[in-house]
Amino acid sequence: MTQKVWLVVVVAVLVGAAGFGVCGQTFTGSWNFDAYFSQTASLTLESTVTLDYTVGDWVFTSESLFDMSSGFAEQDFLVVGTLGAFSITGGAVFSPVLATYEYSWFSALVSIAGVDLTFTVDHFLWPFGFTVWPCQTPAGSSYILYTTQVEAEPVFVTVSFDQCGCEGTCFKDFSFGISDLLFCDATFGMTVGFSCDGFDGIHFTLGGIGFPTLSWVSFDLDIFFTTQTEPQKTLTITPVLNLEETCLTVWAEVSQTGSLTITGLNIYGIGVEATWNGVTFYSASSLDPSKNTDVTGYADYWEVFTITSEGDGCCGGFLDFSVSTYFSSGSAWLFDWGETDVFFEFGISSNFSIRASFGVDVDGLIGFGLGWTLDF
Repeated sequence: MTQKVWLVVVVAVLVGAAGFGVCGQTFTGSWNFDAYFSQTASLTLESTVTLDYTVGDWVFTSESLFDMSSGFAEQDFLVVGTLGAFSITGGAVFSPVLATYEYSWFSALVSIAGVDLTFTVDHFLWPFGFTVWPCQTPAGSSYILYTTQVEAEPVFVTVSFDQCGCEGTCFKDFSFGISDLLFCDATFGMTVGFSCDGFDGIHFTLGGIGFPTLSWVSFDLDIFFTTQTEPQKTLTITPVLNLEETCLTVWAEVSQTGSLTITGLNIYGIGVEATWNGVTFYSASSLDPSKNTDVTGYADYWEVFTITSEGDGCCGGFLDFSVSTYFSSGSAWLFDWGETDVFFEFGISSNFSIRASFGVDVDGLIGFGLGWTLDF
């Protein structure tokens, strides 16, 4: 493990230092490094070195990822630029550990008289990119997806072709429809789809259906017709709460029987937030143990108090910190205390910052982390 630790550090230093060499005036980038020591006395190191090279309207980016388990874990190359009227984006991902290419993508966008034409190519090498490989070809094959979309709001047309290995390009699917069209203060959408199997279906959506006497709730209507599966028609009506955004946050859901009967309003969380003199105070309480994760972010804690601050530091830097304390209904500690997490980041200068974090719970120290970000 010691050799891997030194590999992460040394390679990151060498690559990061390259930005300050003879090409220092041409290259920009950043170096992020984080070390975390957990409660089990294990050490985790992660580092990302990003280099950007700008030529006219083009930006070429290299992202190198390092970690404890693999050393040199991943290498990404990205490109963004313009070619005449076309906006170009693309990238490729490689695995240094496996010494192999994983996947890449390319996209070109051009707008003509209010019509957007987008052409995209995605290329994958087995088994990357998919849980279930879309081809029946053997291991080691590639998969290419070609997608063309024409959009003139609110109308769109999309057609896709794909290719497995060197077997030739085949039609994959075709769809057209309407998106985000305002209709009687609601949002209307429609999509008609076809594939190699025939007619996929037609999908209608109508979002934000409101009633004058029920201003606090609206309804989303979803209708889908298909010949591919049973049932061939599905209708879904979903109530959506429309609560005004204030310093008070309410987590709630509409209780219903079937699709058309509202039986009540279930309020399962309340939060409050206030900012004074650059310091933000936040508190959230879960009223339903099954909804703790939605409210506090943790299933074991029903309440959280957080204090955050963002301000200017010295020498052109900044000063950020946050303290979050969580409470558990089953805790035997004072006030049902369960856990406290602290994060601190300090900008030593305009291009270099250091950060530290630690967490403690009823079992002791969870872990602590140290890191930095260097922009050059």
